[in-house]
Amino acid sequence: MPKELVKYAEAIVLEFSDDAKHAWLRMKNYSWTLDTSSDLDTVKDLSRGFVPSLKLAEYKKSISISELFDAIDVIKLQKALIQVFRQRFGKVEKLLTPDETYRVIESALKSLNIIVALPVRPAGTAEQLELEARKALCLSSAIQQHNLKLLYEASPRPAGADILPLGSDLAAKAKSLGFIAYLPQPKLIAEEERAKLMGEPWKTKRIDTRDLSFIPVRMLCGSAASSDFNPKLKVMRRRLKESQPSAVDPSAVPSTVDSSAMDSFIGKLDADSGETDKKKLHSGLPRISCYAFRGDSRSPEAIKEAEGLWPGITRDDDGVKYLPKKYWPNESTPVKHPSYEAIAEALDAVLKSDNFDMTKYDKSLTDHGALHLGRYTADQTLKAYISATKSVAIAKSFSNYWATDRYVRSYCYALRCWKGFELPSTLPTKDKLKELHEFAEFAEQEVAVPGQIGWSDVVGYRVIRAGNDKGQFFFGPVFLRDELRNTDVSAFYALFNQLSGQSQGVHMDIERSYPTAPW
Repeated sequence: MPKELVKYAEAIVLEFSDDAKHAWLRMKNYSWTLDTSSDLDTVKDLSRGFVPSLKLAEYKKSISISELFDAIDVIKLQKALIQVFRQRFGKVEKLLTPDETYRVIESALKSLNIIVALPVRPAGTAEQLELEARKALCLSSAIQQHNLKLLYEASPRPAGADILPLGSDLAAKAKSLGFIAYLPQPKLIAEEERAKLMGEPWKTKRIDTRDLSFIPVRMLCGSAASSDFNPKLKVMRRRLKESQPSAVDPSAVPSTVDSSAMDSFIGKLDADSGETDKKKLHSGLPRISCYAFRGDSRSPEAIKEAEGLWPGITRDDDGVKYLPKKYWPNESTPVKHPSYEAIAEALDAVLKSDNFDMTKYDKSLTDHGALHLGRYTADQTLKAYISATKSVAIAKSFSNYWATDRYVRSYCYALRCWKGFELPSTLPTKDKLKELHEFAEFAEQEVAVPGQIGWSDVVGYRVIRAGNDKGQFFFGPVFLRDELRNTDVSAFYALFNQLSGQSQGVHMDIERSYPTAPW
């Protein structure tokens, strides 16, 4: 594992000398030859053109070319640039003019079937050089059309499709959200996996029976949102926040947490059930603090605005209030969902009473099975858990599982999950899984987390594209919180690997996204 990672914006950079007489390309990747078998222990400098030492010259004018492209195209372009330099200049580290460097870039872009005309007669100052080249590259309709076709299998952008997640401000946008954009490792990109295809060919099945290990949390710094939205969220936060750990000794801690450490509410569910069979009790499942994945159509900006991910019981939108239109085709007004009336409105009645009684609220939660994991896995409607998964392939499957349009962009999030229930997933059918535990319904490698997952526990993500007939594919950079490198370094690199595309193991349920290296 390389000690240093390549920041996405620094993979291919066009730079100019202060006197505007010279230009060069500074490039970085994880191997010299950009293949899938090369040593990946250090970052390699693939720069072309004579690159002055920073000690001799400071350059303020530069353009990130890599920010404009998907990760696979970054690799393709690096290979093409190296080849063009070799053809034109051999192995000589020649000091090139801006015009000579432009012609190299144009020629390399043609290998991607992109025609871009950079300035023929560069202006006389470094500022003007950078401005003109930026306009030609960053605003290039040819590059935009290329990316649209890749992302959506169509150009121009289909109606309803989201805008491109690339651009000259990619790194700045990521930083504003608290993330650093990194170039994924080529070797691991080639290992990317997905679940098997299903009826709608841009979707995949939700089954993974591999015996997967999890990435343990080796630090404790649980989070919870601070602002209040409405009484329901406020009380749910107060009730469920008890399960969030507080800062303790920063040394490594066990990743498996005894159920007695969880809040007493769930323990009381077991005690009141009268069951003695561990396979029918919450205490019969492992409790783990781990990093897991979640496929979601919501953008990082939307999740940040909501201060994280919230359990379904906190929802108050029309999607849970009313039945889908197909169930009331002849009605003029929406029909209330019976679960909403039975659960949410019952809880609201307790919350809104003049003399709020927590005992009554707890009883209402119990009566409606909000924190009963078995009821949650059978029907997630208005329950108090959030689902994550140890399987990247399953997260990708869920990212667009409910989509009615193949062009909806989605995301694979890496989440820090505190004291989640690890559900068995190594058998393919519900009947077989229930032999392992009564709460198991699907082989989805699920980690069910009670309560909220705060925004600070969203520690990484990747964009997913699915605009073709071969399932979901990662797109663009790996986004990770840089603070994770300091607080949980082993998890930082493990998540980088898995979000790069690292295989989690060969299995009949899982297929490679790319039959061969895609460059």
